[in-house]
Amino acid sequence: LGILKVDVLSLGMLTCIRKAFDLIDMHHRQRFTLATLPPEDPAVYDMLCRADSIGVFQVESRAQMNFLPRMRPRNFYDLVIEVAI
Repeated sequence: LGILKVDVLSLGMLTCIRKAFDLIDMHHRQRFTLATLPPEDPAVYDMLCRADSIGVFQVESRAQMNFLPRMRPRNFYDLVIEVAI
């Protein structure tokens, strides 16, 4: 068809991420970029297991929030399965 589809994260969310990195640096003296974020942070998965996922793309819907505590994702592959279901 000659159609190009591109998904782009909104500029507002990119600004939010940048501000979050600035706050982390200011309060915890840790510098992060998207490339240096730890991919398997246990605290993130603990939060997801509690269905504390408002604003988290792909897992903020009511259906996903109901399924997260049952699925109990502990790594990225678990999240891939969660979103695919």
